[in-house]
Amino acid sequence: MEKRKGGLLSGLVAALTGGQQARPRQYWSMPVAGTYYCKENLEQLAKKVPLYSMPPDMLEERGLLDRRIWEYKFRPSVIDLQPEPTNEHDRHAVRVLADGLFIGYVPAENSARVSELIRKKKVRSVSCRFGGGRWIQARKSSTGRYSISEGQTDYTVELKIEL
Repeated sequence: MEKRKGGLLSGLVAALTGGQQARPRQYWSMPVAGTYYCKENLEQLAKKVPLYSMPPDMLEERGLLDRRIWEYKFRPSVIDLQPEPTNEHDRHAVRVLADGLFIGYVPAENSARVSELIRKKKVRSVSCRFGGGRWIQARKSSTGRYSISEGQTDYTVELKIEL
């Protein structure tokens, strides 16, 4: 009896890929440029976090004192990269869209390479991680009195490209 290498799983992978080895996944992350100018579009993608408007005693019940509670959570369903060869500042510019809304650009130092990867159909998937905005933080003093701090940071978007 001849002994086969790999077993059932490797045989299935070989059948599905035509005998070719699957290419290892590679990821490239970078900040999205220009999000400061896309605040309205980012807020359209956002969902209000119910905890943001809760009184401090309810935050304490949930163990959330001394922690930042952000006003919005971002959950867009489709992230897309769109080359913009007619851009007057960078002929390799690549727009970043979330659910069809423009949220910024691939940074200029990466745009030529990303544009080439898109053209050669080397991009497997694209995702984003969102952050920033308004926040509150509840505290309780030693005398039992609550106080609320609040602040705001610029929105940030981290782009992750799977190759």
